Amino acid sequence: MDSISVLTEWRQVMNRLRIRCLVDPDEWDDSCRYSPDVSGLVPTIAQGSRIEMEAFLDIGHLRSFGFRIYEPNEAGTLNPGLEGLGNATALCHFGGRALAVHRSKPLGASEGPNRGLIRLYVDLDCGVPACLGGLVAQRDPLLQSKSKWIEGVTTLWGNVSSPESPSRRTVDTSVESIRELDPVRLGDRELTYRILEVSIGTRSQR
Repeated sequence: MDSISVLTEWRQVMNRLRIRCLVDPDEWDDSCRYSPDVSGLVPTIAQGSRIEMEAFLDIGHLRSFGFRIYEPNEAGTLNPGLEGLGNATALCHFGGRALAVHRSKPLGASEGPNRGLIRLYVDLDCGVPACLGGLVAQRDPLLQSKSKWIEGVTTLWGNVSSPESPSRRTVDTSVESIRELDPVRLGDRELTYRILEVSIGTRSQR
C-alpha cells in the first residue's frame, strides 16, 4: 500500500478530461440495437457519440497495482482526479473522496470460490463521479472508507449499458475514438473487448 505517492496535481485541458476505458463485450452488446437490415445487432456507439457511462474502477486490479487510504485530516490540499497511464492502456491513476459505501452480505456457498467475500461499491468524487467496485474480504479496509480519501492505480472500465453500483451514478461523455482488441475465444464464445477514449466534463460531485 506504500507504492503509490501522495496525490499529485491532475492534468486537465480546458476543463475537459480525456481518458481511456475498457468496455466489456456484454456491455457493448447490450448497448447495440437490432437491425432488420442485417438481421443482427449494430452498434449505437461510434466516434463522436455522446453517451452516459459509469466510470468503474476495478478493485481486483487495485490489489495488483497498489492503493492508499487517507484519513480526512491527512488529505490536506489533495485534489480529486483521474489520469490515464500511457497512450494505449486503460490503466488509471485515480484519487477521490469516498462519498458512500455499499456492501453486500458475505456471499454464500453457491458462489463457490467467492464464498465469504463481500461485494463492495464505493462512490467516489474524482472530479467526476466514479465507482470503485468488486469483491473484498470481510476485514478489508475499503469497507470502512466512507468520507476518507482513496488513491490508487487500477483498470478503468466504462459501463456503457447499465451502471453496476446501487447509486447508478454516470458521467456524460463524448467518444473520441474506439479501438477493438484482438478477439479471444473462451469456450464456445468469441469475445471482443474495446478501449474507448472519451472526454468528460470535470465538475466536482462534492
